[in-house]
Amino acid sequence: MKVTGLYCYNCEKFIYSRSRHDMVACDCYSINKELSVSIDGGQSDYVKVSTGSKSNYKFLQVEMKDITEEDLINDWRYENNNYGFIYNLNINRAILEYIGGITKKKLEHLSYYIGICRNSSVAQWNKKENKFIYMRNKMGNYFVDKINHPEDDDGYDLFIPIKKISSPYSLLPKELNNKRASELFPKKNKDN
Repeated sequence: MKVTGLYCYNCEKFIYSRSRHDMVACDCYSINKELSVSIDGGQSDYVKVSTGSKSNYKFLQVEMKDITEEDLINDWRYENNNYGFIYNLNINRAILEYIGGITKKKLEHLSYYIGICRNSSVAQWNKKENKFIYMRNKMGNYFVDKINHPEDDDGYDLFIPIKKISSPYSLLPKELNNKRASELFPKKNKDN
């Protein structure tokens, strides 16, 4: 099932309420309440959010495999406390799944993708490089550049893949002819 909760950027913890009266707070709550967030109301009753004046959070839905709402309620009712939070959540992967983007495990080597980044709307995934390859225009010159997937966020621009496409050539700028584009974007072959 998908659980709705809050990701706290301050302590990097995802929290969600398991049952109607299950109030869950992030780790900041015990350190500095001004930084903290908390959520109450379970998954199908209501949602109540409390935030500190310096909290930094995002609403998210995260897929919990092999878990039912009854499992969550019983976890709270019998005080097992196995659920209600996730540490070490890859926030970018969770956001990507939430907005319908493509996660790294679903990318195909040397396939082309439409996506979002500052300098291009199309890129090729290269599994060996663990990066997207794309054409960048800087001061009228085109060159090949590499860019990370959101799951490998390094603080710089990222390419957010949205949809796989068969060919990038119709999406490239008109001033870049297909001969030059094919040099920059190699076709799949057994050596790649």
